[in-house]
Amino acid sequence: MANVELLAPAGSLDILKAAILCGADAVYIGGKNFGARAYAQNFNHDEIIEGVNFAHHYGARVYVTMNTLLNEYELEAALKEVDFLYHAKVDALLIQDYGLYHEVSKAYPDFELHASTQMHIHNLEGVKSLQKLGFKRVVLARETSLELISEACKQDIDIEVFVHGAICVSYSGQCLMSSAMFKRSGNKGMCAQCCRLPYKLYDEDSKSFLDSDQPYFLSPRDMNLLHHIPELINAGVRSLKIEGRMKKKAYVCYVTSLYRAAIDAYYEGKAFQYTEAMDHQLHSLFQRNFTDAYLTNNPDTPFFASKHPNHQGTELGEVVAFKGHSAYIKLADSLAQFDGIRFLNGHDDGLMINYLYLDDKLINQAKAGDIVRVDIPFKVKVHDSVIKTSDYHFEASFDHLDNRHNLGLKLEVIAKIGDHLKIKGHYKDLNIQVESLEILEKATKLNAQKEDIYRQLNKLNDTPYYIEDITYDLDDVFIPNKILNNLRRELIAKMDALRASSFKRFNNIYAFSYRPLNKGLNAKLIQRASYLYADKQKYHCLPVINPASHYLDDNYLTVSEAGGIFLNAEHKIAYYTLNITNSSALAFFRRLGFEAVILSTELNDNELAALLKNYHDKYNDDYCPHILKRGKRTLMYLHMDPFKNWENRHLSLVFKKDKFNISRKDITEIRESKDYYRENKHFQDLEILDD
Repeated sequence: MANVELLAPAGSLDILKAAILCGADAVYIGGKNFGARAYAQNFNHDEIIEGVNFAHHYGARVYVTMNTLLNEYELEAALKEVDFLYHAKVDALLIQDYGLYHEVSKAYPDFELHASTQMHIHNLEGVKSLQKLGFKRVVLARETSLELISEACKQDIDIEVFVHGAICVSYSGQCLMSSAMFKRSGNKGMCAQCCRLPYKLYDEDSKSFLDSDQPYFLSPRDMNLLHHIPELINAGVRSLKIEGRMKKKAYVCYVTSLYRAAIDAYYEGKAFQYTEAMDHQLHSLFQRNFTDAYLTNNPDTPFFASKHPNHQGTELGEVVAFKGHSAYIKLADSLAQFDGIRFLNGHDDGLMINYLYLDDKLINQAKAGDIVRVDIPFKVKVHDSVIKTSDYHFEASFDHLDNRHNLGLKLEVIAKIGDHLKIKGHYKDLNIQVESLEILEKATKLNAQKEDIYRQLNKLNDTPYYIEDITYDLDDVFIPNKILNNLRRELIAKMDALRASSFKRFNNIYAFSYRPLNKGLNAKLIQRASYLYADKQKYHCLPVINPASHYLDDNYLTVSEAGGIFLNAEHKIAYYTLNITNSSALAFFRRLGFEAVILSTELNDNELAALLKNYHDKYNDDYCPHILKRGKRTLMYLHMDPFKNWENRHLSLVFKKDKFNISRKDITEIRESKDYYRENKHFQDLEILDD
């Protein structure tokens, strides 16, 4: 079995190249549209082509994220983008939308597809469903425990897990909080980071607010599984993923290099030596304190960063005096010009150091124990703590990186009197041979030495290759350095060309067949569906969060997540949590035998109208999907309970004037306090479900 893949993020072409040079086996990037990081720099078409060529030159892979939901107006443009990416030799697409899957799997059956964590694959049946659909890989929900990861790895599909970086407090793909509060959908890559906002806690019983000095109730720490690498590899994980397409270059480089070292140590049979210096630098780049609570599934492991939702840096020192506009700081760590600092003064005021003084003299750098002066435009108090949020010199060290030599060549040198010099090169299953124009003659003075030949052939600094092994079959001949240099260049050029031509697409085999569309409006079905909540004996609603894969054995089911889409129930309804937002997704579920489909609540009226028209036109089917009319939607599904230390059970989060109820089940839910309500003129003939 192949070694585990280290997958790094890249928000720009420069970072893509740096991540590969720092040890990434693959990178994931986003184009200018259709990615779940809409506010990242992202890649234009020319940059994607250059990035793919660079990655493939170094034996790395490139995955492009198209992991947002697509409305009807976006579908055609998305498919044009897929066509470009396919011909640009992108290795795989990372997607969320079932409609995009439906179209790509038909038009580009050999384009490798990865199921984004936005698809909400959080149980074993979900993994099996995606395998049946022909996906090559599943990115498991961050909330998945090591035990469930191990079970998922036994399936015939690659498993990818996040190991480092920011995490969501809600199950991905099931968070409507940003959409409800700010009309910015996380499913469209425009998350407003509602979990990083301060809230007041309201007691519904006493009708009063509760005091708390930690108002960031929903803000999780950052994931760090550096010390769990052996467990994950032993479980059978195919790819270890670092979060951070919006992070700076130094962060991506250093985190990638740490995980590279940990992975290499595992395969070398050594313990990874994590030093205090490594820990300090890791904390300096970005962290909200670290947690492994999801992987260990331990509710007692610290998970929330409730006091501060932002980068906590490293301890720098303490304010010992404040005069005029100057703060005097006694340093517990070094400080340099252009470093970033923040004062924990209740406002978290910070700045970059432009001028640094010691004994009223302008300096470039100070050491621990010094008392330095920094001019600031805000007030602080004596004993306020100070943290360092960026280290200029450390981050600048990643501006120039050496080429990574990760492709091992095996060479055979054959030098016979009266024949051409021949050099054979082997890389994996690729084999080439180059030979000199000149005929070799018997040496009269200096004969060829192995050490001299190796020295000339090993001049590979501008290539991704290194000499893994070399053998010699030498007569007593003289070989000029010019001949060796020319053959080395020719060999590398031919190997590059051969590797480029060996690019292969994924050989996909679909394990299921679609049903023909059951055309025509089924009035009896619509009547049944309208009683979904009024009479639960008609259709049993399966849970949205179902990590144990517990499914009812019933003929009338409402399916809420991917694990249930292949259930054998005779009558199935696709729930709105499946995020169906376009006509292709609607057709996909209809062709899987779903009698009714409830569309995403994030669609506006124009998008609904366009979906319905295009569906009828493309598929000649007058079926009308459902929309929710009223009810209290769940805005977040939380695996970890941020309120477990509060005795009060009827609580609300209050942000400005809005309230969001907190209900406690096995999975904590945050629900709207007011009824969600919609009425759509384009669906006048449609039976509407009440929630």
